[in-house]
Amino acid sequence: MSACTLVACTNPLQPSERMFAHVPAGQTLAQMLGENASHSLSVEVGGYNVPRQLWGGVRPKPGQTIHATNYPQGGQSGSKYTRLALTMMLMYFTYGQGGWAESLAGEGATASTVGMYGAGIMAIGQLAITPMIGHAREVRA
Repeated sequence: MSACTLVACTNPLQPSERMFAHVPAGQTLAQMLGENASHSLSVEVGGYNVPRQLWGGVRPKPGQTIHATNYPQGGQSGSKYTRLALTMMLMYFTYGQGGWAESLAGEGATASTVGMYGAGIMAIGQLAITPMIGHAREVRA
């Protein structure tokens, strides 16, 4: 057996979407993965994590399996899950603000006034979420 098996997982939230490749043994991890490998890539050989700075010196033995997992960073595909979670938390905390808004507006507050307070809190929360996650970036080949 003169090859290694490379198992690549492009998104850890969807482990079923794995790709398999046989790569020639005797190469370093850096040669196997290429110079354009993502900086968010985590590589394991024999169940041990190999830090990026060691990729140029580690040569997996024939028959070994290399696991490469890409962890999406903000502004890429993973940000939609983070944005969803933060928006759901914001909705949860905004839901109970009706009583607070009514006390602020006084006893004669109308439903539309209370609704405007809630919408304002939601808008400010969304404005705070965007800098934390970043905008989606278009990737050009």
